[in-house]
Amino acid sequence: KSRSGSLGDQRMINVRMLDGENFVTEWDDLAPPLPPPPDHGLRSPIVDALLSQWTDDGNMHSSLISWIESILNGKDPGTVPPLKISSLDHQIRDGFSMHILPLLLRRSDIHVEVTTRAHRRTTYDLAVSISQSKPSRDGAVSFGANMMSSVSQSNT
Repeated sequence: KSRSGSLGDQRMINVRMLDGENFVTEWDDLAPPLPPPPDHGLRSPIVDALLSQWTDDGNMHSSLISWIESILNGKDPGTVPPLKISSLDHQIRDGFSMHILPLLLRRSDIHVEVTTRAHRRTTYDLAVSISQSKPSRDGAVSFGANMMSSVSQSNT
C-alpha cells in the first residue's frame, strides 16, 4: 500500500462491487473544487479541443454549449436540468473541471456543485489464430486431448 499526501488529503471511498472485477464508487464532491473562471471563453480553441477529445458528435458539443450559455445568460437555475456526463477518462474529466465548468462561476448569483464517481470495467481482448490441425487415428479432429477421452469414458 502506498500513501500520498497528508492525513488531511486522505478520505474514505465507498465502492460497490458490480462483480469480481468491476465496481462503481459513490458520488463525491469534486476534489479539488472548481478553480476560478479561466481567462478564455466558452468558444475558445482550448474548449474546442477538449470537446473534440470528449466526442466527435457535434450535436453533443452544441447541447453542452447551449446548456452552459443558457446559465451564463441568466436563466433561472430552478429551470435548468442537471447535467450528467458519463464515461469520461480522467484527462477529459479534469479538462472539463479546469476549462469548461469554471466558466459557470462567472455568474456570482448561483452555486455550482460538481460531483464525480469512478467506474471500473475490466475489458478483455481475444486473439484467434488458425492453423492446420492433425487428424486423429480415426480421422476425427480433436479439440483437446482430455476432452475426447472424457467423452469416450462418459459414453461407456
